[in-house]
Amino acid sequence: MSAKRKATFLRELACHGVVTVAARAASPGAKDSARATFYEEREADPKFAADWDAALEQANAALELEMHRRA
Repeated sequence: MSAKRKATFLRELACHGVVTVAARAASPGAKDSARATFYEEREADPKFAADWDAALEQANAALELEMHRRA
């Protein structure tokens, strides 16, 4: 998997925390979401797995801030 594709996925994941949406954004033209491909890459690449976790933390932090703002 290319570094550009990984970066696109991670950027999108950090924005909203939805794996399927991030996989689609990083896989233009794919017939499916390509979700499985990213999960396979996560298993094979420890750095990508760590970056994935960090992206989810970033997305969750943004959601928490928004919840507090609306409370």
